[in-house]
Amino acid sequence: MTESQFIAQNKDKWRELEIALKEDDHDPDHLIALYRKVSSDLSYAQTYYPRRMVRKYLNDLVNGVFLRVKTRPSTNLWQMVKRFYTQSLPTEIIRHYEAFIMSILVFGIAVLIGVVTNLEEPSFVNEILGPEYVHMTEQNIAKNDPMAVYKDSKKSSMFLGITFNNIKVAIFCFVSGIFTSLGTLYALIRNGIMLGAFQSFFYQKGLLLTSMLTIWIHGTIEISAIIIAGAAGIILGNSLMFPGTFTRIQSLKIGALRSIVIILSTIPLFVIAGFLESFVTRLTEWPDIAKMAVIGISLLLILTIYVIIPIRYYRKGRYISDTVPLIPLMTTFDAKISEVSFVKKGLQTYIKQIETWIKVWIMPMAIIAIVVGYYLSTQGHLTNIVNEYGMVEYSFPLISNRLMLLYLVALIHFFTCAYLMINNIEINITNYFETLSSYFLVFFVGAVILLLPFLSSNIYITICIMLIIPSLSGFAFLSNINTKSGAIDMVKRGMSIVYKYWLDCSLLLLGLFIMVVVLFWFGSLINETFLKNILQFLNIWEFEENYRAIFNSFIIILGMIILLPFTFYLLYYRIEKLNIMRNSSDLVEKIQNFPVYS
Repeated sequence: MTESQFIAQNKDKWRELEIALKEDDHDPDHLIALYRKVSSDLSYAQTYYPRRMVRKYLNDLVNGVFLRVKTRPSTNLWQMVKRFYTQSLPTEIIRHYEAFIMSILVFGIAVLIGVVTNLEEPSFVNEILGPEYVHMTEQNIAKNDPMAVYKDSKKSSMFLGITFNNIKVAIFCFVSGIFTSLGTLYALIRNGIMLGAFQSFFYQKGLLLTSMLTIWIHGTIEISAIIIAGAAGIILGNSLMFPGTFTRIQSLKIGALRSIVIILSTIPLFVIAGFLESFVTRLTEWPDIAKMAVIGISLLLILTIYVIIPIRYYRKGRYISDTVPLIPLMTTFDAKISEVSFVKKGLQTYIKQIETWIKVWIMPMAIIAIVVGYYLSTQGHLTNIVNEYGMVEYSFPLISNRLMLLYLVALIHFFTCAYLMINNIEINITNYFETLSSYFLVFFVGAVILLLPFLSSNIYITICIMLIIPSLSGFAFLSNINTKSGAIDMVKRGMSIVYKYWLDCSLLLLGLFIMVVVLFWFGSLINETFLKNILQFLNIWEFEENYRAIFNSFIIILGMIILLPFTFYLLYYRIEKLNIMRNSSDLVEKIQNFPVYS
């Protein structure tokens, strides 16, 4: 092939790469695909045209990709959010549109089943929604206020409870996909039948339009988000069932990474839905046109994010299919998987040292939790576990001024053990007290920072403090724990890393919150299925609330005790990685300025 033929054959993709390098928000997958193609052309040119300008041109072009990656400007939060909703999310929606269609169809069929069944058998709604709720609604209808249920609770507690419960439902719908998608399909069918029975109940009462104009103010976003979470669960399950040319583990990793992008997009939707249900749905006196406007705006928001933007993204030609090219796709995901290597490393270390953690932390703290819980229960601090909105009402005050000193001492003990564990120092009395005396101030400051958000009884103040000062920054000293610096310097340097990578810490905090939600759901599941039957069998049903409240609180506390060492390793290895990134900035600058000879 002559040089002119070679240029004519490949100039279009070279030009495409030139344009891509000039764009600030170009799709990384597309850029990698072009980079590989042009790199192949460079290899060809180096072999057949080593002294021609085309070889130098391609060398500069490929080098431009390298410099672009190394010198890309720091991304702020707004740019990350924009890229997520305009690139990452549309890519996964296009790639897995069949899962969304399946989720919509399954949910829609389930709604029809609920409607038809309830119309044929009016008592069906009692089985689905519960006789208490149906009776309460009938009483409200008799009072000429059928939507009064949305006015009964305080707005703030209702908002938090509804949001918490919706996220819990979505996570259950998503995580259930690991069971070959059957768990997700079950969750979709269950929620669909409930919706169908609910709407047909109001139809039978002649209040279908009234109920729809009220309920769908929040239901438009809420139901859409559940369907989207179902699609994410189907993607997760299908990746395990149909690995294709990959191993099942590889396929599951890829499916998990892709589906997590989708499930993360639903969290803001649930917050919006919770806000609408708590503050807007209760305004039943609003004119119908205002309600229809809110419903229309909500529907437009969903369609824009999950239909319009993906379609426009696809038509721009930025989407790269799974089949062409395959290798760049896998390279991209391998890179993404390596980004969560600190999670794998943290989990491996925790499992390796779990026996020691049980001896020095989990078992002692569990015993203390039982003793303290029993004492508080005898003082009359028991309440219901969950109210009608799914809001957690702790069976006794897990966070209270009386317990803060106990938590402070427990965290200082935890930090001391963690230091010995991470440095592979034998845990004995001598080493324990030597470490405690040397780093007491550091451990004390870390414990105070972790507890700081919970000093306020106002949930909004607590959330604000956790965002301004991520509670995980109490682990910040870990980034310098192996240095010989003084206690104050260790904390200051560690905190500077946390604030520089504030988003990392906040996202990790969100991940741990999700784990706690799953933990609570697990405890509630055991409570409702097994413990209730055991209490009935033992004929001590009159003490049901007390026993179940103690059990649920213990499950939550035990889960947090078990999760804390895992959190320790996650933060340690993550901050260690961030430290390396920060310290390598000088090296990157030297590489950028290194002369390239042609």
